[in-house]
Amino acid sequence: MLRFDVRKPNRAIKSCRPVKNLQTHPDDNTLVKSVRKRALEAMRRYARRQKALAAVIVFALVFGATVLVPAKALAYDPWYYGYTWDEVMLLARLVYAEAAGEPYVGKVAVAAVVLNRVRSPLFPDTIAGVIYEPWQFSCVGNWMFNSYPSQSAIQAALDALNGWDPTGGALYYFNYTQVWNSWLWSRPCATVIGLHWFTY
Repeated sequence: MLRFDVRKPNRAIKSCRPVKNLQTHPDDNTLVKSVRKRALEAMRRYARRQKALAAVIVFALVFGATVLVPAKALAYDPWYYGYTWDEVMLLARLVYAEAAGEPYVGKVAVAAVVLNRVRSPLFPDTIAGVIYEPWQFSCVGNWMFNSYPSQSAIQAALDALNGWDPTGGALYYFNYTQVWNSWLWSRPCATVIGLHWFTY
């Protein structure tokens, strides 16, 4: 009968004796051991990944109230300023009053300007300080500012706190159909969204 040498797979060797067990060949044993070793390593890696995934799921279930649900003391932006829920709502009220008729990205942009001012040495370093600074936001004190903000305004505030800045760092904005202040118009333009002109 014909037997194929695993060391030379293209060469057939004549043999008068039947081959009872090909795995007794030294090369075959090495191959089997190598395959078995790789299979065991793959199983161990899979088991480790499953254990890690299970740990993450358990942690999320146990601590879901603080990890998955925004709480009052959590920070919402990547720079970790420690914003509270009251500050989030204050920012959302400003967005609601200043940009109620603007597209969603325009709402986020208004919130981003407030946060850019918080991080700028030219303005107060808190959300409340920026919003309540005299002569900065004409809506402060009106009925919309003192109303409960819309869901889109709240979400826009959260998106800005999470780092979304459609303006690229703008510090000012104004309605270009209503404002003729020459100083504001002299500022470098960052972008225009809806009826708001954003500047640096």
